[in-house]
Amino acid sequence: MSTLANDLEATGLVLLGGFTPIADQVLPGLTGGARPETIAMVGSAGPAMWAHLKVAPEFKSDPHPVNAWSKRVLLELAKIHGAELVFPFDGPPYWPFQQWVMALPGT
Repeated sequence: MSTLANDLEATGLVLLGGFTPIADQVLPGLTGGARPETIAMVGSAGPAMWAHLKVAPEFKSDPHPVNAWSKRVLLELAKIHGAELVFPFDGPPYWPFQQWVMALPGT
C-alpha cells in the first residue's frame, strides 16, 4: 500500500510534516463544514520537482506553471488519499501557510 510521503516523493514533492490544529487557529472548512483534524504541509523536493515540472504539459502552456502543475498533481493525490486541499495561490481567503509551517514539529 502506498503512503502519502511515497506518492509525493514520486512526483518530486515532499511531505514537510503535519500537525493537529489548536482550537483558535484559523482554518479552512472542509466539505460539509467540518474542521480539519490534521494539517499536512507539502513542499518542493528541489531538483526532483523541477525534473517532473519541466516535462509536464503545464511547463510551456500555463502562465503560472508551478501553480498549475502542483495543483494538478496534488489534486490527483488528494483523491487517492482522501484529502482536501487549500493552496497558497488561491484566494481570497488566503490561508496562513507561514503560520502553519511554524506549527510543524521541529520548527
